[in-house]
Amino acid sequence: MRILTLRVLKLYFRDKVAVFFSLLSSFIMIVLYIVFLSDTYTSSLSQIQGASQLMNQWVMAGILATSSVSTTIATFSMMVEDRAKMIEKDFDCSPIHKKVLIFSYYIAGLIVGYVLSLITLLFAQIYILYTGGNWFGWITTFKIIMILFLVVIMNGSMMFYFTSFLKVIMLFPQPQH
Repeated sequence: MRILTLRVLKLYFRDKVAVFFSLLSSFIMIVLYIVFLSDTYTSSLSQIQGASQLMNQWVMAGILATSSVSTTIATFSMMVEDRAKMIEKDFDCSPIHKKVLIFSYYIAGLIVGYVLSLITLLFAQIYILYTGGNWFGWITTFKIIMILFLVVIMNGSMMFYFTSFLKVIMLFPQPQH
């Protein structure tokens, strides 16, 4: 199973465009918040001391939660591509159990989702520091990392369930002749 998981990880990270766009969705949300929403949110809470830091941390937490959705689904699309290209049939002919193959896709998706979510966490923390916030303490950072792990498992499981029903990824439908 380790070899199959490494296969999916290598295929995913070899496609630099997929990795870039997985991270880009999180960074776009961060930039949109910085440019358009941060002043709007904090101005409505001007009477509260530390409202800016509170809102920054709250929105960054939401971005972290959604980044685990986009990164895991991008990895699980590899499973759908293998089905569409009939690569899955090659695995069916081998002595590998179907459960092992499916679990390797799942584990690879969780690994990718967690790693890219940690990168997003780093950029969110840098933004919070840049805007005058504080660096989280070790205990708080550990708690955030553990909660992020659980969030990736939950969102990854949900995205895996949805992608398990897909047979083909078709962005542009082909005309019928």
